[in-house]
This record gives sequence, structure tokens and C-alpha cells, in this order.
Amino acid sequence: MRALGLCIDIPASKKPTLRAVLLEDEVATDQIPSVADMKMVDFFEVAATGADLAEQLKELSHAITGRIESLAPDIVVVRRADRPPRASNQEGPRLRLMFEGAITAAARSLTQRTTIRAGKDCGAVYGKAKADIDSDAATFGTKKPLVPAVAAAISGLVADRL
Repeated sequence: MRALGLCIDIPASKKPTLRAVLLEDEVATDQIPSVADMKMVDFFEVAATGADLAEQLKELSHAITGRIESLAPDIVVVRRADRPPRASNQEGPRLRLMFEGAITAAARSLTQRTTIRAGKDCGAVYGKAKADIDSDAATFGTKKPLVPAVAAAISGLVADRL
């Protein structure tokens, strides 16, 4: 089974960045794989460079569409921003939600099994806490900004297996 984990990051450069990781396991579909059963097949990052918001949304949705067509995942999991401890009216979280929506719609148009999960939900599907799935995701040796995408892909490989 192949799971594509996606997340959006808006770093200090203010260029929204799509981070993606494709994991695969060869465990029977009626068994839940362990992290040791999973291998990283591919990972990539795409930064939006468009001059305006609409162009950036289009760029990232087109980028993920092309990659999904070539990678052919069985499931796509978009890691949604976690709820902040207190409400915020800042622009960053609103922008991230728009980009998450754009890549989710693009993914869903190609992969029926596309879902959105917050970090806590990724952990719950995995049977552990968010910190645990993120810790296990970090063992894949990717750079830190890719860890949420790895965790999303792990949750995709373990979800709905029994």
C-alpha cells in the first residue's frame, strides 16, 4: 500500500510550501504495518512563487496533481493545522487553511481515499498521541519540516486496515 502525506508550511520567507512524503508497505491489507514495515519511496517540497494568492493556490494544486498522477498513492492524507491554544486573527493560519483546501481538492479529484487529519487525529488513527507519531515519523531521517508529512503518511498506512 502507498500513502502520500501532505502538509503546508508558511515559513519566514512567506512563500507557502507544500511538503510531501510517499511511504509504502508490503503488509497484507488485513494487517496493520509497523513503522519498521514502512519505507520512504519519495519526498518533495514545492514553494509557491506566484505574485498573488490566487496564482499561488493554483501553483500548489497543479504541482500536487502532477505528482499524484505519477506516484499513484492508494491514500492521501493532508495534515491540517492543529488548533491553536487560543484563537488568533493572524493571516498565516487563514492562508494555510486556504492552501490545505486547494491541495485537498486537487488530491481528491485523483485519489478517492483522500482525507484531512490534524496532528492529534493522525496520532489517534495510529493508536498513540500526536507526539508519538511525530517521534516515529522523525525516525525516517528526513529534515524536520517534513516530519508532519511523514506522520500523515504513516496514519494513512495504518488507517482502515482491519
